[in-house]
Amino acid sequence: MTTTPTILEAVRGGAVALAGWRESHLGEGLNLSDADLSGADLSDADLSGADLSGADLSGADLRGADLSGADLRGAYLRGANLSGVGLSRTNLSGADLGDARTWLFSPAGSRGDCLQVVESPRLDQVHTGCFWGTLQEFEAAVTKTHGDNQWGRQYRDIIALVRKWLAEAKEEATK
Repeated sequence: MTTTPTILEAVRGGAVALAGWRESHLGEGLNLSDADLSGADLSDADLSGADLSGADLSGADLRGADLSGADLRGAYLRGANLSGVGLSRTNLSGADLGDARTWLFSPAGSRGDCLQVVESPRLDQVHTGCFWGTLQEFEAAVTKTHGDNQWGRQYRDIIALVRKWLAEAKEEATK
């Protein structure tokens, strides 16, 4: 007789185990509030809409995970790998991102999407629409795609603002 894993066991089991749990529990939300998921391999996991408020995700591998619409209020994310993570409509209020800085601009660009910029010593990432890449790659893509039209100017203004904030933060850190 096989037993159905608990939600925490499924999440700790990785993306495939979580997908199986979600399939067998259709319509149930992922309530992982205050869960200890430190160091868990959650790469490519579908955690969309999950309640992860207060969860300990320190050191977790979240590369490529879908956290869209998730509640991460007060979550501890210090040292978590957030490379390629989908964060649209995610509540990060009070989340501890360690040394990362995150900016959201919405609506932005020709599609009116959310433009997300995450920067830390280990990560430089921009995401909007189908674009994922570094700030430098984003700037090149804007020039190629939009040239000097209104969207190109808007994106370049955002890039300049982010660079200004990064320079100010670096200057403040050296004081």
